[in-house]
Amino acid sequence: MRNIVKGLLVAPLVGSSGAYADNMYISVSGGMGKIPTIASSRDFPLLLKSPGIYSTDINSIRLSFKNSKHFNGAIGYQFGDMRTEIGIGVVKANYGKFKQEGGHFFIAENLSGKIAGNNYFLNGYYGFDYSNILTPYLGAGVGISKVKNTLYHSGMHDYINGVYTELPVFKANMTQTLPAYQLIAGAKINLTGQLALTADYRFLGTIKEIKALNNRLHNHSINFGLTFGF
Repeated sequence: MRNIVKGLLVAPLVGSSGAYADNMYISVSGGMGKIPTIASSRDFPLLLKSPGIYSTDINSIRLSFKNSKHFNGAIGYQFGDMRTEIGIGVVKANYGKFKQEGGHFFIAENLSGKIAGNNYFLNGYYGFDYSNILTPYLGAGVGISKVKNTLYHSGMHDYINGVYTELPVFKANMTQTLPAYQLIAGAKINLTGQLALTADYRFLGTIKEIKALNNRLHNHSINFGLTFGF
């Protein structure tokens, strides 16, 4: 089994280096991040799932997010100054605030919700030999992100047939799997020959738009973790 996993991880790097140390590793990390505010003058399909809300009711909505949370795990293979890994991660964030520019037909402040992404990446890294203790690195990854958006509202009103009407409490979900990528920059602090601390910045983006929000997902995060070689 180990030889199969090693073959999958080493294959993308064959031809990049003539010598390498046979060193597989596992890593775990977590951290906090931020999804930038998104804006759209177009319909938000997730919002249109709400009964009593129509595309003509929506006017230039801006959606902000609270801080995102991250959890990552990976199994990888060290290949000289390079390494490659198969990684699985989770990104979660609650909606912060809906805001409509200009006039509006419903109170967007009564909306709430969350976004969650399950991410699967093949990552590659290059480490710079700064010292035996500290190794800065750059990395990039490609893969897929399964993104789920959930919208709630309560206490909302809308004009329906000319009457100011209270809308029922509502919950809507939309899930979509998208091609995604990430860019990574960080450093590894070697504690022993097998154990190291890591700290890095990661930018994650989807290549296509999330249909629920008519926008691509972008996320900036800082992560801290542990790497164990074997």
